[in-house]
Amino acid sequence: MNFDLDAIYFVLLKYLYSVLAISTFILLTCCGIYFGLNYSGFCFSKMRHLDEIEKYRSLFNYHNSRLGLPIKVRMATQYS
Repeated sequence: MNFDLDAIYFVLLKYLYSVLAISTFILLTCCGIYFGLNYSGFCFSKMRHLDEIEKYRSLFNYHNSRLGLPIKVRMATQYS
């Protein structure tokens, strides 16, 4: 039995590239759906879209809960 190793490697690489392309496509699709829903105002913990008041409330709560405000000192950002 004489096998052509170049042909076998070519078939394996072709299969590997197709699996890699399909898995990358699936990963990017899932991430796109997740971040698209998140950007549109969908809350995953409540499994529903937030209304305008809840969006602004969460925005203000986030900024009010920070311990300090960012201050630019020379080239670096420090927190006071």
